[in-house]
Amino acid sequence: MQKHLQKIHEAVSKFEGQPVIPVSSDGDWSMHQLLEYLLGVSGPAKVWISSFSITEVAIRSFLQLQEKGLVSELHCLFDLTVKRHKIGLLFFLHNVVSDVVVTKCHAKLILIQNEKYSITVVGSANFNVNDKKEVAVIHFESWFFDFYLEIIQQWMESGIKIQPDEFV
Repeated sequence: MQKHLQKIHEAVSKFEGQPVIPVSSDGDWSMHQLLEYLLGVSGPAKVWISSFSITEVAIRSFLQLQEKGLVSELHCLFDLTVKRHKIGLLFFLHNVVSDVVVTKCHAKLILIQNEKYSITVVGSANFNVNDKKEVAVIHFESWFFDFYLEIIQQWMESGIKIQPDEFV
C-alpha cells in the first residue's frame, strides 16, 4: 500500500464501522488521495467534487481512477479564479471529467455514490498537493449525502459551465 493510502487507512480504521469518521492530516495526504482511498472502499461510483482550487496532480489522479474503472462520472465545481488563473488545467480537466462548472466557491466536498454507498467528505483541503494541517469528516449516511448532493447540483446549475469550445 502506498504511503499516503496507509496514512489514510490508519486514520480511518480507528473508527471503522462508524457512520461518521473524523480524519486529520499533518501534510500526509491530499483530497484527491482521500478520494482514491474511498473509491477503493466503495468500488466504482459516480463522484462530485467541489474545491477552491485544483492542480495537475489531482487531475492526473482522476484520470487514473477512471482508467481503473473506479469513476463512472465525475462532476466538478470550482471557484471562478480557476478559470482566470488555470485555463490550461481546465482544458486538461475538461477531457477527463463529465462536466466542469465555476462559481464563487470555497467549499471542499467529495460525494461518492453507487448502489451500496453514499459517502460524503466535508473538509478543509483543496484538490492539490498538500503539505498543510487539514481536517475532514467522512459521513456514510445517505441523508447526509442527499443534503450535499442537492446543494452541489444547485450550485452547478447556477454556475458557469465550462465548454470545450471556450479553449479554441
